[in-house]
Amino acid sequence: MIVSDFVENINENIPMGFYDILPKECDEQGCNSPMVMTELLTELQCSNPFCPSKVSYRIHQLLEDIGVTYITESQVHEFVIDHKITNVFEIFLYDFSQEPVFSTGVSDILSKALSSTLKQNKLFTNYEYVKVAHLPNMSLMVKPLFKDCSDLNVFYEKLESKGLAYLQLLLKEDSNTITVDMVKVYETLLTYKNELLEGLNYVNIL
Repeated sequence: MIVSDFVENINENIPMGFYDILPKECDEQGCNSPMVMTELLTELQCSNPFCPSKVSYRIHQLLEDIGVTYITESQVHEFVIDHKITNVFEIFLYDFSQEPVFSTGVSDILSKALSSTLKQNKLFTNYEYVKVAHLPNMSLMVKPLFKDCSDLNVFYEKLESKGLAYLQLLLKEDSNTITVDMVKVYETLLTYKNELLEGLNYVNIL
């Protein structure tokens, strides 16, 4: 639920002070998207899937996947803000051996090491490519959905034409079975479609 809507529907069982401290908009630089809260009031987060903090987290996870353990998430966040990064795969476009260092606290030597690692690790299968994207709700679904994928564009053509039925086919689920997790995966794949297809221009696919 959008926080601003939640605040407008005051529940007398909830202290008024709770409403007063709830942020209605994300305070991330360059974001300012509406904040949302889960129905059980247990989680508050930005509604923007490409919020700088979310992109930073995913890039940091990607870097760890390819063996970069000397860059912190805060340093990635500074890079994302400075360069207005919205696609996690944009990291592969940068050559830090020629440009200024990656971010504050990252030495020239480590920046050059990062460039070298990125150049050596930009070849993926489609399965590996989607896996390192670290999409939400996808950790257990990437392999069954993409292990035999030979063309991401074709995958999306089928997904958009057949909808959930295509996921049921790939997951070997009964045609009458539609789970909450499956719907979340479907929505996630559509949300990040443009990022994944655009990112193909920044890496090499086997």
